[in-house]
Amino acid sequence: MAEFVVLDVTPGTKLLLAHVAGGCCAKCGCSLLEEASGDDPPSHVGECAHIRGEKPGAARFDSSMTSEERRHFNNLIYLDGRCHSIVDDQESTYTVEVLREMKAAQWRALQSRITNALPRVNFPELKVICDAIVSAPMESSEVSPPTHPVEKMRKNGIETPEVDFLVRQALGSAAVVREFVGRFAQLDQNFPERLRAGFVAEFNAQHATGLRGDALFVVLHSFAASHSSEPARQAAALSVLGYLFEACEVFEP
Repeated sequence: MAEFVVLDVTPGTKLLLAHVAGGCCAKCGCSLLEEASGDDPPSHVGECAHIRGEKPGAARFDSSMTSEERRHFNNLIYLDGRCHSIVDDQESTYTVEVLREMKAAQWRALQSRITNALPRVNFPELKVICDAIVSAPMESSEVSPPTHPVEKMRKNGIETPEVDFLVRQALGSAAVVREFVGRFAQLDQNFPERLRAGFVAEFNAQHATGLRGDALFVVLHSFAASHSSEPARQAAALSVLGYLFEACEVFEP
């Protein structure tokens, strides 16, 4: 009999799960994101719980699954430590179907918040987002900017329906940012280039850590929003991302 292998959830999958969860527990709704403070980064205190257990004897374990399937985004739900213990202790109450619906309801709520906030994105909010990107440290990187980002995005590991939704929303709302950047460039002609350079520097820094596809997109979204979970800030950041992905050649060819 082949040896059973437990694979850890990857850092990129953890980031993706927390982002799509809106930084909240799928069971009780409590916030699991401590936002950045001073020079300290944000802290994600949630746990990646397995919908179908990760090993024999675990709640809802399915022996037909591979180790890769068990640690995949689709088999994970974002919970706080207390709720994680409850759903595993009360397996007959928190079935696979119940947990999947919890996760789906959480995502629907985040979709609604973003969809409702995007039409209200205005120039003052965009200025806050853009100023944060422009002021970010710009360090050199071994990763050179590849070519033609928009057409190549889905060839770079954009796999989940959740991130596909975010990508579509970002690209669909880029026009207001393009107008904002055009107006601001009349006051500061170097602004568009400094905005692009700040974004590419962050892309290169995250790319160099090994992040790709879905995880890379949500990390850049969080960066653009200054790690805020506030819907208006996240919507404005998504609009800026849409503009930047069109204006910057950053995804793999």
